[in-house]
Amino acid sequence: MKVIRNFLWCTLITVSAQAYIYEIRVVRGWDETQARYQYLIGLSDFHDKIDAANKTQMDTLKAAFTQCCSRDPKIIVEDISSKGSQGRMCCGNFFVESHGGILGGLTEICKSCGVKDVDNIEYRYCRVTSLGPIINNLNGSLDSFPSSKAITIGSLLEEIDMFIAELTTFAQGGIVNNYYKTSVAQLFQEIAALQLRDHKEMSVADYIATHEKDAGRLALIRKLLTFDSTLLDVKMLHMLATCVGKDTVIAVAGGAHIGRVWDVLEQAGYERVYATNIKMMKETDPAKCVGCTMTDKNCCLKPEPIDISPINQFI
Repeated sequence: MKVIRNFLWCTLITVSAQAYIYEIRVVRGWDETQARYQYLIGLSDFHDKIDAANKTQMDTLKAAFTQCCSRDPKIIVEDISSKGSQGRMCCGNFFVESHGGILGGLTEICKSCGVKDVDNIEYRYCRVTSLGPIINNLNGSLDSFPSSKAITIGSLLEEIDMFIAELTTFAQGGIVNNYYKTSVAQLFQEIAALQLRDHKEMSVADYIATHEKDAGRLALIRKLLTFDSTLLDVKMLHMLATCVGKDTVIAVAGGAHIGRVWDVLEQAGYERVYATNIKMMKETDPAKCVGCTMTDKNCCLKPEPIDISPINQFI
């Protein structure tokens, strides 16, 4: 990691571990206003930029976006390297540079392919700029990371509170509203358990130094990176539920967002028309295990990359 002119350059660390696509989910619903089916295509991303599948998958995505742009599709992304839903892409003086893989810079890639309607649901810029350097150097001194020392727990909470305020403006009822209420209730419980509001003035580095003795540094960072992940699900569900007049909607997101959201869509009556099987492989580098299922202290299971060309039949 290096800091140049107050810009933080670090690896993208979001809800999973370090980016290739490992799952495709496709559902469809009947659009009464257009008298045709609307196809919702979900692509689950695992953040491992060094995997050889990245280039092949990105080439396939670019070709797919270019192919369908004449039909004015909607693309929903989780892109920490671009402005998010609240118009931000930094935390104070710290900016994230995380282009590469699949998600990093995907917003601009979509636009360069001719797609006009692109929404980035990301909002956790303080989280990534403060925790990214630590996860990239788990054994490093916490005092050696400027962003982790400068950014406070209060800044992380402010991002969450602002995002919740945005979600409360959604008029969407039914299944989206129910999922929202459950997610926010669980989130408040997590915030209380982590004692975040009690330590608002504490820097992220100092908070980790204080609490890592109980859970361990990696486990604590995993928790801090994932405890509010369902808020992104709510935002994505709202966008999907209110996307009228589009026959194709594609969402590309990390972690388990696609799986959870597409499960909710199917419960709401959308018809599943395609889904891949997730195959797992063993990872022995703990630094690549954030958000993964740990099999023991030093190993985890992570998903294998897949061929994403089947999406072409739906666009």
